[in-house]
Amino acid sequence: MVEVPASEQAHIESWLSKEIGVDFKVPNLSDAGWTVQGARLLVVAGKPVAQLMYTNAEGAVIALCGLQNTSGSTVEPALRAFGDVHMATWKNTTGSFAIVGDAPDALEALAKTAAALI
Repeated sequence: MVEVPASEQAHIESWLSKEIGVDFKVPNLSDAGWTVQGARLLVVAGKPVAQLMYTNAEGAVIALCGLQNTSGSTVEPALRAFGDVHMATWKNTTGSFAIVGDAPDALEALAKTAAALI
């Protein structure tokens, strides 16, 4: 599921921060029932994208993805849908983020929690 396990959180944070060019922290979503499993690095449209994987007690999976925001603009967390794919997206001054996965009803709340912790 991941390249680097959650037990290496300090490594994940320094590695992904360096690779995507954004000061990146692994949000603790355990109060909402989600446990971080670890991370991987993806490439989308030629840009590095951080991906954190989380699971809940029922085995559902969500991914939190982040990449550099070069515009510097900010956007509050909001739910978006593309057909059957639901995600919550937001931007801070340095990063663009999305949470997508098996919890469409919880994604916006999870995004608000994660946005405050990243």
